[in-house]
Amino acid sequence: MSIRGYIKWLWAAAEGLRARIFLQAAVGVVHVVVSLMYVWTSKQLVDIATSRVEGNIYLFIVAMVACILTQILLSTYVSRMEVESELDMKNRLRHRLFSHMMDSRWASGAKMHTGDVMNRIWEDVDNIANTVCVVVPQTTVTCIQFVAAVTFLAILDYRLAMAVVLILPTFLLLSRVYARRIRHYTKEIRDIDSRVQAHIQESMHHRTLVSSMEYTPCVVEDLESMQEDLREKVMRRTDFTLFSRKMMQMGFSVGYLSAFVWGAFRLQAGAGYGLMTAFMQLAGQVQRPIMELSRQLPSFIHVTTAVDRLIELTDLPLEERGAVHLAGEVGIRMENVTFAYKEGENVLENFSYDFAAGQMTAVLGHTGAG
Repeated sequence: MSIRGYIKWLWAAAEGLRARIFLQAAVGVVHVVVSLMYVWTSKQLVDIATSRVEGNIYLFIVAMVACILTQILLSTYVSRMEVESELDMKNRLRHRLFSHMMDSRWASGAKMHTGDVMNRIWEDVDNIANTVCVVVPQTTVTCIQFVAAVTFLAILDYRLAMAVVLILPTFLLLSRVYARRIRHYTKEIRDIDSRVQAHIQESMHHRTLVSSMEYTPCVVEDLESMQEDLREKVMRRTDFTLFSRKMMQMGFSVGYLSAFVWGAFRLQAGAGYGLMTAFMQLAGQVQRPIMELSRQLPSFIHVTTAVDRLIELTDLPLEERGAVHLAGEVGIRMENVTFAYKEGENVLENFSYDFAAGQMTAVLGHTGAG
């Protein structure tokens, strides 16, 4: 699926929550404005304290306190909205998927174990809801914060702004070479995780039968094999993720050091301490958004895998509803039935049996499922 296709799917999934998500982003933008006001206020306060400019020092102290309290209140409000939006989206998606699965043709969905379906409805829905309701508005605010901080820094000193902005993208490009491979590992990890959950669920459900048929060592060995495979994939993805983050941390350190050294030279040339204070704060506000984007990018990679897995559920055809009603007790007779979930792997072959009404019969597989 193309990027546009993923965006359309997520946009449709957020129906009924879009206004709230836009409000979260708007409140986040206000938080950015207040944070920049705090930078300007602190600069003025230091300049007043060092007698570089005239002003009422108490007024600016009150202004700084007001900025801090406002940021705390806005952060609390956004956090509450994020939890509420994410919870509502999870419930809506799970309700929609559950209803679809209950009405889908079992023959079409039988290749998916119930544990796999549960894993998709639970884990993948969590991933999508978090991305849409938390990561997307945070990313929007982060981009606006980056532009605003760069503009503010350029007003103070355009040369420092250019240096700080250009350093980090170099490391960002180097670290994102591995983004495609991370997505590949994520898909494999999600599939293995589904198989592990399905295996545990099936074995626990039929534990008495598995134990009586002395299959316990076999199912435990199968679980160990799947867990080892899962561990290998997770550690490989972790190595790629850590490499990316270390590249970003290195870029952040270089950028912060550049701002500090440049500020020291400006102090030597006669600049005020307030300007130095603003440099240090703005350097962080310019580079922090890039750091946040580097952390948020894997979420966008993971969500594409989650969407693909949920589409496999929603694409299952629905069962045709008939109007035939059978009176009395009805049994089932099967004659020479051959059935396979996958072509070439017959589960039943030339199977014949008469299941009488009210009779209980078990047809068992390797793990006791049937």
